[in-house]
Amino acid sequence: MTLRGLLFVTACLAPWVAPAAAACKLGLATTLPLTIAGPRLYVPVSVNETEGLFLVDTGAGETILTGAFAKKSGVGLLEAPVQYTIPGVGGRETLPIMKAHTRRVDIGTISFPDWAFFVVPTEAGGLGKTEHDGILGMDFMHYFDIDVDVEARKLSFWRVTGCTDIHPVWQGDYDAIPLKHTAGQNVRLPMFIDNAFLDIVLDTGAAGIVLTHGAALQAGATDAQLAHDPDPQSGGIGGKFPAVLHHFKLMLVGKAEFDNPAIVVETETHTSFYADGLMDWRYLKPKKFWLSYATNTLFVQSAPKP
Repeated sequence: MTLRGLLFVTACLAPWVAPAAAACKLGLATTLPLTIAGPRLYVPVSVNETEGLFLVDTGAGETILTGAFAKKSGVGLLEAPVQYTIPGVGGRETLPIMKAHTRRVDIGTISFPDWAFFVVPTEAGGLGKTEHDGILGMDFMHYFDIDVDVEARKLSFWRVTGCTDIHPVWQGDYDAIPLKHTAGQNVRLPMFIDNAFLDIVLDTGAAGIVLTHGAALQAGATDAQLAHDPDPQSGGIGGKFPAVLHHFKLMLVGKAEFDNPAIVVETETHTSFYADGLMDWRYLKPKKFWLSYATNTLFVQSAPKP
């Protein structure tokens, strides 16, 4: 690793180091087979004894069923459709949703009776028309630490209680990056781009990296430069949004370094729920990563260099 990468990691770790709590307990809740398709992570989830494939989405505040899977699994709809506004990249999308009651939900060996979900009709927007059966959101996942083994294709949920400091149950070295929680239980991590440290949401439901207009300016881009950058035809939850593809000089995410990264930049200034931007998990360059909500730490074991 270069000196600039070492300085970044040192700056990130300085506020993180803490003594282990005497009553700290770490217990395995369940392990699931993991399907990886490009940037997408999927795990099996059973609703009313009907198994579906769910997107693991740390950027989603709610767990959601598609209309087709809700029908297939026989969930009970609790009310008529209401309009629900979902914030995201590209603005906000308003969808008709229904609340649904399920008799039972099984995620590996974790079982929940009488669980409630949102259901998005199949015909409604991008969330309804998907290749998966639902989205596993933060309303469930923030109760656990998430251990993702990219190489072995498995995802484990861990129960962590009474801990201020933990160590992943891995062999070999790993890095630790401090995290911040948002009000919606999303997590932000520090990223360095050219001239600025930024707060970026780790969004496993995303398919790339996006910066807000303000964050790009903070990093050193100018409106004059952005005006000459190409349109990447980017889309988000709110549909296609005004953006350009801008080349920065350097990006650091933990120990992962990227020279001359091409990053999608929003060209309209607006108040964003995802801080300075968002990125998918691949920018960690991980062999494994452990998202610890209990200790506000992201652990990363780097993949071997090709």
